[in-house]
Amino acid sequence: MHHDSQHDTIAALNARLQRLERTNRRLARLAATTVIVIVVAAGAMPAQVPDKVEAKQFVLRSLDGKVIAELGADPLGDEPYFHLLDKKGDVRFAVDTQGLAICKGFNDGRVTTTGRIFLTRLPDGECSLLFRDDQGRSRLQIGVTKDNVPVLEMWDRNLASRIKLTSD
Repeated sequence: MHHDSQHDTIAALNARLQRLERTNRRLARLAATTVIVIVVAAGAMPAQVPDKVEAKQFVLRSLDGKVIAELGADPLGDEPYFHLLDKKGDVRFAVDTQGLAICKGFNDGRVTTTGRIFLTRLPDGECSLLFRDDQGRSRLQIGVTKDNVPVLEMWDRNLASRIKLTSD
């Protein structure tokens, strides 16, 4: 019986030694992989952060590769723009030098063609909040003219101005 007890103890120690050696090999592989990753990452990172980054366009993509934001120059000129896109790739929010728009999409890359809601300041100094229907037709505008005159204007479905109120 004593011999069986020693045999069981030796077998248990042998099994434990094998588990420890497997664990040791796994830890050694993990340590080697970690060192490799750190060395590669350190080599891939610049020594310093650059003072300036330049590009014609910056594109932000989601994890599945879809474009979700753009910062760039207008394709029709040198005007800067910023767009946020929905899951279908349609521009839903846009800012350019003409103003800010909540959009349903774009035809030619300009905010002013397809936005539904605009907050604008034109070069002549006029400012307005403009609402358009789903076909892009102006329906309501609240603004201040270049001569500092407040204006409220509404258009009907045929684009005829039906109400225009000013303080002058």
